[in-house]
Amino acid sequence: EVKRGVLLAAIAAMGLVGSASATTYYVAKGGDDGNDGSSEHPFASVSKGLEAAAAGDTVVVGEGTWEFAGSMTLSKAITLRGSGDRETVFTGGDGTMALLTLNKTGLVVENLTVSDCQITGATASIWQYPPAGVEIKAGWLKNCTVRNCQPKDPSNNNASAVRLTGSTPGKMSDCAITNNLCGLTQASYGAVCVGSDQAIVENCEIAWNRGRAAVGLFITKNGTVTGCNIHDNRALTADEMAFKTVGNGAGVRIDGGTLKNSFVTNNVTAGAGGGIWARGGTIENCVIANNTAAGNGGGIIANAGTTGVRFCNIGGNTCGGSATGAGVSCENATLNCINDIIYGNFAPTADKELNGGTYSYCYLPVEKSGAGNIKGSASPFQADGSYLTVTSAAFPGVDKATEIDEVTTDILGRTRPIVGITAAKSDIGCCEFDPSALDATVTLTASAAEIAVGGELTFTLEAEGFG
Repeated sequence: EVKRGVLLAAIAAMGLVGSASATTYYVAKGGDDGNDGSSEHPFASVSKGLEAAAAGDTVVVGEGTWEFAGSMTLSKAITLRGSGDRETVFTGGDGTMALLTLNKTGLVVENLTVSDCQITGATASIWQYPPAGVEIKAGWLKNCTVRNCQPKDPSNNNASAVRLTGSTPGKMSDCAITNNLCGLTQASYGAVCVGSDQAIVENCEIAWNRGRAAVGLFITKNGTVTGCNIHDNRALTADEMAFKTVGNGAGVRIDGGTLKNSFVTNNVTAGAGGGIWARGGTIENCVIANNTAAGNGGGIIANAGTTGVRFCNIGGNTCGGSATGAGVSCENATLNCINDIIYGNFAPTADKELNGGTYSYCYLPVEKSGAGNIKGSASPFQADGSYLTVTSAAFPGVDKATEIDEVTTDILGRTRPIVGITAAKSDIGCCEFDPSALDATVTLTASAAEIAVGGELTFTLEAEGFG
């Protein structure tokens, strides 16, 4: 027996004994915390499932609304999963912390809806107080909805719905952050706040949120937001605000980091920067379209720091009254636009699509100094109103993707530059022209009677739009 024990210990030390398999625990309405947590005998409470789970385990919570008197901090590398199509709804909280705080690398929270959470909120910076819905310090929020969250007293406090903070990488993907109220105070920023150098937000919808400024998304430090649809967010009017002063940036505020491969559309502010309020960072491969500002910068306003805008399509944006820069407005800042299409934006004052900024290799409505700029004589965009695709690939400019090595794909994920497009005949904006789009099979037929013996029949095929 002693020899056998020594042998087993040696085998275990060499890693030859398999580890216990991960366990899935179930929680359901009508369950019992005295059960074993199996699918046949589920627990009754989420807290029991979380208590039972160890690293690598999964807790599946049944459909229905689960109301919590307190907040939950998740600090195990487990998976917490809802049921149905996000039909597991978490609500409530203690009003002092986010309903859910993710704080462990390897933790995954997925397929949940977090709804109707309220928090005391902050009177000053949004970063000084937790969000109402979900805080991500580490781990991954995946395929979830966060909706209808707000500060308890929006006239005096502010709160985001989701916030990514901390020094450990956190991630949110494939989520919908909708119909949240950030507050009515001076510092009511961002339904989604990205405040971590390593944070990643991807493939999310951020829409129909309300607040004073930076309503949909607030990016700072070096976080990355990619593949998102940021639309129909609204910065409130002075009459709606307790602070009585309008703010900037209905769609996005970016102070640092990167916003790329995303759509910023149909956002509205009573201030400046209908689409984006830029104070630093990089905006890349984006469609910025159909946004409205009562002040300057219907599409983008830059009023501090240094911001790069490259490979973007900016069209259909509007500024009001005596405002300027319907597409882009740069005021007391540095805004470098490279390889962009800025066209078809509307300001009541003539020739006010652009206000300030520097431009190179851009397609513009007016003459601008800078290498490779083109003054357009007609809109390059397709008539479908998407501002995504253009009518021709044959812009006689230089594709700067060949010089900016890190820009390897376009908004649709296609390689930049696509083989077959020469530097002298390259396209501009967020989409690489794909020669395969012109591929076609043509069958030409003629009857024997139509061809004289020994004669010759010539066919001519013409195609437009290929450079």
